[in-house]
This record gives sequence, C-alpha cells and structure tokens, in this order.
Amino acid sequence: MTPAKVELGRKLFYDQALSGNSTYSCASCHRQELAFTDGRARALGSTGEIHPRSAMSLANVAYSATLTWADPVLTRLEDQMLTPMFNQQPVELGLAGLEAALLERIASSPGYPAMFAAAFP
Repeated sequence: MTPAKVELGRKLFYDQALSGNSTYSCASCHRQELAFTDGRARALGSTGEIHPRSAMSLANVAYSATLTWADPVLTRLEDQMLTPMFNQQPVELGLAGLEAALLERIASSPGYPAMFAAAFP
C-alpha cells in the first residue's frame, strides 16, 4: 500500500462519475458517518432499485477474510469491485454495458491519469 494508491482509492470511492447515470458513488451506499453503510434495511441502487440486502459495512473490512457476505470467494478488492459496478441483478452502480464510457470518463477526468501513473508506476 502506498500513499498514492490511498489517494487514488479515496477519489474513486467518492466519484459519482463511476455510476451509469453519474449520480452515485461507492460512498453513496457506504457512508462514513453511518459506519460505511447507508443506514437502510435494504440498499438502494443508482437506478432506484431496492436490493435484497442492506449495504454491508466497510468498517475494518481490511481485516476480514472475505469482502462480501454474498460471495465468500471474493477476497481481493480488485475482484469485488466488479460486482457493484457491473452487476445487473440487482443494479448497484449501473455500469454494465458502459465499460467504454467509463474508461473515457476516467481518462478525460482532470487528475486521474496522473494519479493512476503515480499509484501504478
């Protein structure tokens, strides 16, 4: 872990451009002031779809053996993040089918190219 990776991760976590309709970020459902949950009994995705479960708390998740209660095989953040970004049932961030647009958003966003270069030289 490096300071550059932490800074990039923080920016990505709060960036609403990482949802299909640019209205949600990871922080929309994992709010720091609510122990990184959304405080709801059932989470709400970027399209308004109600989920079967609540948003899992991310407090101290680095110490967990798995990153989700829905799939115990997911033990790396790089793998787990694909579910909220691209899952279609239920829709969370709503990016399925928008992969090229997502890459364009990131590439054209001020700061991201330099931040990625610093985090992954």
